[in-house]
Amino acid sequence: MQQALVLVAHGSRRREANEDLQRLADQLAGRVGPDVAVRWAYLELAAPSIPEALQCAAADGARQVVIAPVFLSAGRHVQEDIRRIAADFRRHFPHIDLRIAAPIGLHPKLADIVWDRVQAAVRDADHGSGERPAAP
Repeated sequence: MQQALVLVAHGSRRREANEDLQRLADQLAGRVGPDVAVRWAYLELAAPSIPEALQCAAADGARQVVIAPVFLSAGRHVQEDIRRIAADFRRHFPHIDLRIAAPIGLHPKLADIVWDRVQAAVRDADHGSGERPAAP
């Protein structure tokens, strides 16, 4: 294994919420093939932590590791927390090429996904099965 991809999400106390990132990792692993190890990690509230996932990638022999923040924007967690963790990893593993991908951001496909979800919510509400927000 030459390359590792570490998907990073915030993390939640709810196990079910954390499982979404694991499913995304499984989907990506099916796309990238056997030469790229796909891992997941959480910034807080859940395991594995980012340092744990990075150390596993190093132990598995990765020469390049890409952290992929599964965040909508480059807020404090992406700009500061993940970069701080990456800098610490680089000090301990200078022989590994560590990169940080951009967060999801305002990719054109994101607007399509949001609109699809809005339309589904309206359809569900029209059929009596959707949740409606509480009245003010």
